[in-house]
Amino acid sequence: MRWFNWLGLLMLIVGAIISEAVFFAASVEFESLWYISIAYVVVAAILFLWPSSAPEKPK
Repeated sequence: MRWFNWLGLLMLIVGAIISEAVFFAASVEFESLWYISIAYVVVAAILFLWPSSAPEKPK
């Protein structure tokens, strides 16, 4: 795994941890924050799932 895969995994873990606090603290006034959180999760998932372009090491 490359550094950006680890970054994506870290972003997903942090997002999962703080999602409950954000969900309970959010009110009707902050409906636009859903777009930011969805974009955050999408970017994190793309970084985590992005294939590595580095050649594999021979066994």
